[in-house]
Amino acid sequence: MDISTQIGIKIKEMRTVQNITQEELAKGIVNRSFISQLEKGTVSPSIDTLDKLAQRLNCSISYLIGQSERNEAIDQLNIISLMDNIESHLNENSLDRAKQLLESITGEWMSKLSNFERGKYFWIKARINWFDKNYEDAELYVLKAIKIYEDNYQNQLGKLYNFLGTTLFKLDKIEDSFKSFSKAMYFTHQYPSDYYLTVETYFNMGVYHTYLREYQTAIYYLLNAQECGENNSTLHKLGEIKMTLGICYRHIGRLQESIAAYLDASRLFTTRDENNHLAGVYFNLGVLYREINDMNESTNCFTKAKTTYEQKKNESYIHKCEIQLIKNMIKSNSTQLARESFKELRKKGKKIGYEDALLGGIINLTEYKTTKNETVLSEGINYFSLAGEIVKSSPEHKLDYLKDINTYILQENFFEEAKALFLKYL
Repeated sequence: MDISTQIGIKIKEMRTVQNITQEELAKGIVNRSFISQLEKGTVSPSIDTLDKLAQRLNCSISYLIGQSERNEAIDQLNIISLMDNIESHLNENSLDRAKQLLESITGEWMSKLSNFERGKYFWIKARINWFDKNYEDAELYVLKAIKIYEDNYQNQLGKLYNFLGTTLFKLDKIEDSFKSFSKAMYFTHQYPSDYYLTVETYFNMGVYHTYLREYQTAIYYLLNAQECGENNSTLHKLGEIKMTLGICYRHIGRLQESIAAYLDASRLFTTRDENNHLAGVYFNLGVLYREINDMNESTNCFTKAKTTYEQKKNESYIHKCEIQLIKNMIKSNSTQLARESFKELRKKGKKIGYEDALLGGIINLTEYKTTKNETVLSEGINYFSLAGEIVKSSPEHKLDYLKDINTYILQENFFEEAKALFLKYL
C-alpha cells in the first residue's frame, strides 16, 4: 500500500469515528474536494497540511503515517509535494521554475519513488519537453508513464493518452494520434468523474476531425465538450471550443452560427486575457463579416486583430492584417486608397509573399475594369505570375491560387491570360 492510500484510510477512519464531515475537516485548511480525493488516495498532502489535519482529528502525524515508517513516509510526502508543486507551475506556464524544481529530484530520491510516483515523474518530464517543443522526447516519456500505469492506475490513462494523441499530432503521426485519442475517450468513459478530462478529450477529437476537414463529426465532439463544460460549470477549454466551432461552421456555410461562436470565443478570451487567441478570433471574424458584406464590422475586426498583434509584436500577423484591410478597401470600391496603401506596405521592405503578390494583382485588375489601361492589366497579370512562382515552391497555396484565377481573371473574361497562368503554374 502506498503512503497516500494509507494516509487516506487513516484520515477517513478518524473522521468517521469522531462524526466529522469532510467539509468540517477541510474548513480553513483545504477545500472539501481535496479531503474527498485524499481519502481515496489520489492526492497527497504537504507535511504542513497533514499536521493541521492531524490536529483537527486529535491525533499525531505519526499515527496517520505509521510510526515505524515515519521518516521514510515524510521523505515520500516531500517528493510527492514537490512533484505536485512542479505540476502547478506547469499549469501556470512557469516553465523555468518547474525545471528548477525537477532538477532537485536526485538519484537518491528517485530510488524512493513508488510506481505511481515514478509514472508521475515521467509525466512531468513529458510535459516539460512538450513546452520546449521537444515532441519526440515528450512522446518517449509519456509512453514510459503509460507503461507504468496501464496495470494498476488506469484512472490516470485518460489524460496520458490525450497528451500522447496531441504529441503525435504535432509529429504528423496522424493515424497514431487518432488511436491515442480513441483510447483517451475509452478511459474517459470508464472514469467519468474527471470532467476536465472529459472536456479535453472531446475537444481533442473535435480538433482532430477539423484537421481532417470532417466538419460535421468535429461539431459533434465539440458540442459534447461544450455541454460537459456547461453541465459542470467550468470554462475549461470553452474559448478554444467556441473558436473551433467557428471554423467548422464557416466551412459548411453556416456563417451566422460561425460568427456567433467566434463572438462567444472573443468574450471568453477577453475575460481571461488570452490575447494570442483573441487576435485570431478577431481576424477570422473580419473574414466572416466580409463574406456577408458587412464591411464596417469586417474592417473593425481586422483593426482590432492588428492592434492586438501589435501589442504582441507579431510582425508576420500584423502584415496579414494590413493585407486584409487593403482587400476591404477594394471590396468597398476604394481602389485608389487600396493602391496607395499597398505602395506604403511595399515600402516596408518585407519579402513579397503569396498574399502580397495576389493583392497586387487584384488591385490592378480591379482598376483595369474602370480605366481599361493595358499597362495596368499587364501589371496585374505580372503580379499573378509572381504569385504562381510562389505557388510552385509552396504547394499549400495551390488550391487558393486556382480559386483566385477563377475569381479575378477567368470570371472577368481574361480567358487567354487565365489559360496561360493555369498551364504554367498548375
